[in-house]
Amino acid sequence: MASEGHDKLKLKLLIDKRFPKVLLAEAGKEVVDFLFSLMALPLGSLIELINNESMVGSLGCTFASIKQLDAGYFLSTERKTSLIQSQIYSGSTSSSSSLSNPAEPATFNCFHCRRFYPNRTTTFYGFPCKFCSPATYSEQTRMGYARGSIMYSVMDDLSVQPMSPTSTIALLNKLGLKDFSLLEERIVFMTADEALELVKASLSSKNVLTDVFLAKKERATFKSENHF
Repeated sequence: MASEGHDKLKLKLLIDKRFPKVLLAEAGKEVVDFLFSLMALPLGSLIELINNESMVGSLGCTFASIKQLDAGYFLSTERKTSLIQSQIYSGSTSSSSSLSNPAEPATFNCFHCRRFYPNRTTTFYGFPCKFCSPATYSEQTRMGYARGSIMYSVMDDLSVQPMSPTSTIALLNKLGLKDFSLLEERIVFMTADEALELVKASLSSKNVLTDVFLAKKERATFKSENHF
């Protein structure tokens, strides 16, 4: 159906059929905003999701991507800074009780209103507050973190970089993959359940896209055929 993926996040997966494994996903602003927003989740929420398992997954790769990406790929320098600061703020919490009972989120003076309305606040540093002019900050162009009109490569470990043919070719060369018939492109639409599964996988796996979007049955069939 034409409208089936309207409210879902679209990704174009590049799959290595030899294993099978997702090499990367071509994604737009909406997907990148979703991944970057994981950095702003309260630490207590993450702990609840993983049920006290060790966080040895891919979130560190996403955080490293945020730090490495040029500020020009964000809607503003402040939005990039807000993601980095939220991680520093969460990481500075030492009390075990505060992990299970996170404090109320910090608020910041609205960057755009502070001159004339110093009491207006926003939850995220650099974000417009609810009183900001809709004409100036349209919902489509000003919400989130990543700049639109740019496509991004999301790797299996959830690291993010601007998409370019050069980087894709470099990845294929690194893997020694010269036979393009071994590659498959597959468009998927991430549902709410898959988004939650992705969050959970990001805390324990370095192969998040493979774990979420390649069905276990599909991988099991491959292993059986290849006697793994």
